[in-house]
Amino acid sequence: MLQNQEHQLTLFYSDSALNQLYDVLDQLHNAASEGRTQMISRMSTDDLKGVLQDIIYTAQETLSEIESQSERPAPQLRLLEKPSA
Repeated sequence: MLQNQEHQLTLFYSDSALNQLYDVLDQLHNAASEGRTQMISRMSTDDLKGVLQDIIYTAQETLSEIESQSERPAPQLRLLEKPSA
C-alpha cells in the first residue's frame, strides 16, 4: 500500500515539475521575443541555446520512446489443439 502512495506522489511531482518547466520555457520565450533574454538569465546566449537544445533533444527522445511503446503490437493469441489422450 505504501508503494502505491509513493508512486502517486512521484506522479504528482512529475506533473507539477512539467508544469513548472513549461512556465519557465514560456517566460523565456516571451523574453526572447522581446529581445531581453539577458535580463532574465545570467547565462551567455551560447550557453542558453545549448541548454535549450539539450531540453529539445531530451523531449524528442522521450516522445520517441513513448510512441514506440504505444506502437508495439499486442501479443497474438492462438488456439492450440487439445492433445489426444
